Amino acid sequence: MGIAATAALNALIDEMAAISEGRPPQASPIAILLPEKDEEDSYIGPALGPAEGQSFIIEYKDAAGQASTRRITVISIRSAADGSPALYAKCHERKAMRNFRADRIVSCIDYDGEVFSDVNSFLVELFGAERFFKSAPDDRTPDHRKRWNKMRQVIQPHAVLLAALSASDDNRRRSETTEILNSCAHTLEAALLEPTRQEAKMISAFIRRLEPDRAAIAAALDDIYSRGPAEVTNLLIGAIAVMDADGKRDEREVELINNLAVELTGMPIA
Repeated sequence: MGIAATAALNALIDEMAAISEGRPPQASPIAILLPEKDEEDSYIGPALGPAEGQSFIIEYKDAAGQASTRRITVISIRSAADGSPALYAKCHERKAMRNFRADRIVSCIDYDGEVFSDVNSFLVELFGAERFFKSAPDDRTPDHRKRWNKMRQVIQPHAVLLAALSASDDNRRRSETTEILNSCAHTLEAALLEPTRQEAKMISAFIRRLEPDRAAIAAALDDIYSRGPAEVTNLLIGAIAVMDADGKRDEREVELINNLAVELTGMPIA
């Protein structure tokens, strides 16, 4: 059973979303390139599945052959007219929503400058959507992919909510990302999925890319509430750790965490 929709809950989601979506995009490690006008596909179908607001850079070639390099935050995966998957995303350069066909993405680039030329494998790992993106064979076994998809499912609401909370002081620091990773690791251990060192790196990268929107935050709250008291407690412990990571408590952070705790447990904690 999910969390009951109330005016207070909607206000909390709105505030968290406004903070998360209002954060300025991260600086690009490579030059931004835009055509004079974007050439968009004439038809993009309904959503195939949601995304959590993963943000990264793409090198893209549109239907007219125009090349671009831009920062995007992905909201959902959609279907093009021929059934090919497309990323429905906010383009930070245009300050507008755009659709980007996966088969026209030349490469994906993290904000630390790491380049992923195997686009489909990157998207499979990021979105846990192997049914949409066919990746090239690699040294990871089907069991490894199945395990990663399960881990991603377990940590998803924790990572989304803690990432949104970490934006409330206008700056997600390395120490805050570390605390989110620690919280996710505790949740995985409770699910008997203790992450390896390599998996911890994958989780950390997943966290760093998160810029969740309102829909992602609302879905994460509903998910975490339905999982029961143990996961709610772990989330709130993680929220306190994220707030304290920089050695000080911002008033807005305290208010947000208390409002979150009230919605999930009925009482404030900070």
